[in-house]
Order: sequence, then C-alpha cells, then structure tokens
Amino acid sequence: MLIHADPADVFLTRNTTDGNNLFAQGYSLEPGNEVLICNEDFPAVYMPWTRRQLEGVKLTVVQSRDGIVSADDMIANFSDQTRIVALSLAQSSSGYVTDIAKLGKACRERNILLSVDAIQAMGRVPVYIDKMNIDVLASSGFKGLMGPMGAGFCWCRRDVMARIKPPFLSGNIDWDHYDLDPGFSSLSAPDYKPGAGRMETGTQ
Repeated sequence: MLIHADPADVFLTRNTTDGNNLFAQGYSLEPGNEVLICNEDFPAVYMPWTRRQLEGVKLTVVQSRDGIVSADDMIANFSDQTRIVALSLAQSSSGYVTDIAKLGKACRERNILLSVDAIQAMGRVPVYIDKMNIDVLASSGFKGLMGPMGAGFCWCRRDVMARIKPPFLSGNIDWDHYDLDPGFSSLSAPDYKPGAGRMETGTQ
C-alpha cells in the first residue's frame, strides 16, 4: 500500500488540513502538555494547534535554519512535557525532507506522538508508517499523487485514534449497538464505530 499500513486504519478526508485538524482539535491533552512545531512549516500544520493554548497546552516553536527543519533540532527541544510533535515530511517552502525515521524513533522512545503532514512528499518520497514510527499521517490526493483536489486521507495508530473525539456524528455512529426506537422521545449518547469508521461521518 501507499504508506504500508493497514487500510482499516485509514479514513477519508477532504484534504490534508482536515486530517491535521481532526487530530489537533480532538486529541485529549492536559494543561501544561507541550506540542512542538516549526516556524518554517505550512500553516495547516501548526495553526490547528494554536487554539489548544486556550486550554493551557503549551505550543513551542522550533526555529529552522535556512529552510532546514532537522530532526536533531526538533529532538533537542524535547522536554518532560512534550506530548506531540507536528511536522511536515517535506517542507513546502524549501523542499527539505526531514529525517522522520530518526525523529520518530526519538519520539517513540520518549512516548511522544509524531503527527506528519505528508502532502508535499506523498508520491515522491517512500513512506513506511512503522519504520518511520509515525503515529498520525495526513495527506491529500493531489500534488505528487496526481489525484483530484477535495480528496484526502488520514492514517492513525489505533490507540491514538481511540483518543480522538470526532467533531461530527452521523455515519460514524456504531449503529449495530445503538437501539434507536422510531418513536423515540429522547436519545442517548452513542458510541463510535471501531477503527477508522470512527472518523468518517458522511458519504465518502
């Protein structure tokens, strides 16, 4: 497969920004937790995290060096409170490809989640979810994949996906275990479908 992952863990989105936002807006974090981003990155990578600061989440900006966003610089900024690193695999401004495998290994050793925006690299750079120790990956179908705009996808590690609260409810409800009486006068809160179905709400 394109990213060498189980298709059951992939869900469709409109674009890369959708995938980035679903994780950034919906993943459970506590006040004082830290998210690392880079100043060189595309706004769709870091802007979704800015609102989490209203909840007490710390956003730390790592400075690039002449367009280079090195794994070593990101790792050097890890702290005891770092919970997530959000970064592009390939930078849209410089084309620099970060050593995601090295960064991912360091993240995994410290129990830090690695969220990767892969739109600039997909179709051009081989992506191996496991070898790169990626926890969340978002991409669109156009650019290197030569697909249409308005069609994207996101992959999440299963235990990570289980901690993401989807913003919408409908097609992602576990209808097989939800007793909906046609004559209902009240509704209970439903559970989500397992796996990637948790994130897809409408007609794909």
